[in-house]
Amino acid sequence: HYLQAGKFSEGFKLAKWRKVHLHGHMRTLQPEFDPSKKANGKRLLIWAEQGLGDVVMMLRFVDRMKSVFGFSEVYLEVPDELYTLCTNNVQNVDYVYVRRSDGHCPFEFDEHISLMDLPCVLNVTNEEAFNGNEPYITSHPLLKREWENNIVNACADDKKIKIGVCWKGSSSHANDHNRSMSMHDITPLANSGTLFGLMKEVDEKAPDGLTIYNVSAGFVTAEHTAA
Repeated sequence: HYLQAGKFSEGFKLAKWRKVHLHGHMRTLQPEFDPSKKANGKRLLIWAEQGLGDVVMMLRFVDRMKSVFGFSEVYLEVPDELYTLCTNNVQNVDYVYVRRSDGHCPFEFDEHISLMDLPCVLNVTNEEAFNGNEPYITSHPLLKREWENNIVNACADDKKIKIGVCWKGSSSHANDHNRSMSMHDITPLANSGTLFGLMKEVDEKAPDGLTIYNVSAGFVTAEHTAA
């Protein structure tokens, strides 16, 4: 409620309730970063939690930790699917590594913090501070050019606006019935432009009269998806 109302400070503090689900996790036994204490010379581990979209959203804050708090080294743990994208889009990080199934960090560190808690310790209090002034995710120029060529070839004679659509989340998600819809539901969008399917997997047939160019075969890594 607070986050939706733009009251970021209150919302991020209350969001720490989720930590109860991490009880017994190895990192509950190690010192969590305390922004009220000096961090000069210490080594910080930033670890990822939640879904892939949440990780990408919070990447914008990673580069601030070293400059704001004075850590000597910063390590970033990320899901395997986002490794390349994160490696090419984070600054002021000494090493990015893929999260292991046992949660073990290959580096010695003094303190740790969840990626989702960065805006809280950085005292992000409004939308402007959250968004920043510049894009924080970029993709390789060659990958972008490849996508441009593919899309142009797909609808060379089509001058309509191009709309990317993703109408379903993971079917294994407990709340999938509130997050997903059918291809029939997006049919009205075809009146506004040319549709490009951004789904990794499509398990249903398009309704009669609905044309969607499926480009998911090009989603080799998250960096391809970003491009």
